[in-house]
Amino acid sequence: MLSRRDQPVSEFEAPHEQLAIVNAALEPLAVIACPGSGKTVTAVRRVAEVRRRLEEVAPRGHVALLSFSNIAVDTFRDEYRRLRGRDGDGDRVVIQTVDSFITNYILKPHGARAMGCARTPYLVHGGEQFLAGYRFGTDPKNPIGIDELALDLENGKTAVHRRLKNGGSKRLDQANTKLAIEQIMKLGKRGGYTYAAGRAWARRLLKIEPRITATLARRFPHILVDEAQDIGRYEGALLDMLSAEGSTISLVGDFHQSIYGFNFATGEHLKSFADRDDVLKLPLTQNRRSLESIVNAANSLAGTASKPFRTP
Repeated sequence: MLSRRDQPVSEFEAPHEQLAIVNAALEPLAVIACPGSGKTVTAVRRVAEVRRRLEEVAPRGHVALLSFSNIAVDTFRDEYRRLRGRDGDGDRVVIQTVDSFITNYILKPHGARAMGCARTPYLVHGGEQFLAGYRFGTDPKNPIGIDELALDLENGKTAVHRRLKNGGSKRLDQANTKLAIEQIMKLGKRGGYTYAAGRAWARRLLKIEPRITATLARRFPHILVDEAQDIGRYEGALLDMLSAEGSTISLVGDFHQSIYGFNFATGEHLKSFADRDDVLKLPLTQNRRSLESIVNAANSLAGTASKPFRTP
């Protein structure tokens, strides 16, 4: 426990599990949290405490608090404002979605170096008329749109899938994979990228420009990702590259709440991260949201061990 002089930035009456996370050493953390366990208040206070301690060792460094939805980000920003009395920007704390972080700190300022374009890269959403010129396929009766592509990493290599209307995807054969990559490269030279291709371009940039990777790691010595079960293999690769250059990565999530299967996020990155020898694994097991009967039912269905807090 910290001394009185080193107490966190505000009084925080919370269970021991939450306090252990807030007060933990400045090292990689894996927080496995059950539903209703106070992830939001814990993550915000952890980030504020990390930022406070960085004043002594890396005063110019920023802390990034990332999640996968705008609603979560808005909640984090409101909670941080209540806690600190000011926005995160005033504390060198960046609170954004993972998408925004990749866009604002990798693709927009530096993506052109990997894409080979002469302008600031821009996202295409799929409804743009000019994308009709980027349809391809070995079957002329069933052409594939570039906005239908989903990219995954398998053993470090890009695997190209076509999204299906039922929400699933089908991996393309070798001939169509080659055509797909040609279209992605063609659009990239024009400065455009799809949601899926953006992550591939970001990974390529950090691989071919190690100085940029090192600079990002110095700017963000600590990165905490909420809802980490939704990290796909491309996001995981980006985090690993920043970690290798010195960023301390912390992940907060619940294996049983993954909703980004369409992005090839299965919770495996969180599991493998938590199993690393250099990562401190801390739990949040107390469900403070649901009654005991509901918690017990959920435990039975999911094979979890959440502890109920509320009484009828």
